[in-house]
Amino acid sequence: MKSPQHPNRSRPRRAEPPGRVQRRQRPRGPDGTILEGLITLLLLAAAALGVAVWNGVVAVAAVLAFLTPANLVSWLAAASFVCFAAFGIDKARAESGGWRVQESTLLLLALLGGTAGAYAGRALFRHKTRKQPFSSNLFAVLVLQVAGLGAWIGWQLL
Repeated sequence: MKSPQHPNRSRPRRAEPPGRVQRRQRPRGPDGTILEGLITLLLLAAAALGVAVWNGVVAVAAVLAFLTPANLVSWLAAASFVCFAAFGIDKARAESGGWRVQESTLLLLALLGGTAGAYAGRALFRHKTRKQPFSSNLFAVLVLQVAGLGAWIGWQLL
């Protein structure tokens, strides 16, 4: 009768086929200790984090250099035009019973700088003027943009 094998005891290893890569071992330092390997990994991670932070600072500086008054006005004019057109398209589709532009899309267009176009489209097309959640969300977008504009102007004055 066979004796049952203990559950913690490993089964005998099968011979591995030729060319098969052995299992990876834990990272080890120059003298072979695991602790030195972990310290090396932590130092490499800290260096990578430092490079990422430096690249982030450079990217922010590049964006701030791009935010000139002329570029900002051009962006706001284009975004307002696109948002105004989206309100007109949505109004036409609402009257014809076609597929509508989602409210989230209209709010996103307003958030991206088209708030002036959104309010102009609402007034001209008489569209989405009484829908309360949409109106309050659009007003919140306006407040955010005015606060952002104030912060940008304050940044420019520093």
